[in-house]
Amino acid sequence: MSNGTPIAIDNILGEIHALNSKIQVIAQRMKIIERNEEIIGKTLISHNKMLKEIEEEINSLKSGTLSVSGQPEESGAALAEAKELLRDFKKQIDQNRKEIELIKSELNEIKYVLDAINPVAYATIDQVSDLVEEKIEEYMKKKG
Repeated sequence: MSNGTPIAIDNILGEIHALNSKIQVIAQRMKIIERNEEIIGKTLISHNKMLKEIEEEINSLKSGTLSVSGQPEESGAALAEAKELLRDFKKQIDQNRKEIELIKSELNEIKYVLDAINPVAYATIDQVSDLVEEKIEEYMKKKG
């Protein structure tokens, strides 16, 4: 029986170390995801501002309040260019929304894993060390 105890302790310590490593990896992934989400949020804000400016310019062109120097053909070309920019921004915003949805699903997956593991329910290394020492002392008292 004395041969089995150190192996069991080694196994427990190995499992604790593996769980700790997994938790650290999950924490790193969460930090990266949070950073990416922040960047995407800032990008969305700037794109929305540019989109509003373009929409205002298009509305001004349509109502004729914005004076465009040159011929009506130039005004039409500017309008077409503004519409193209508007389409590009809308595509970019849609792409950003899809990326945000992916990040949200990854966060939900990480949350599920953390809830399943529930690292709070596991003992700390110090607690396990104390428990192992107690068990060794009890074993030595029984044996001696």
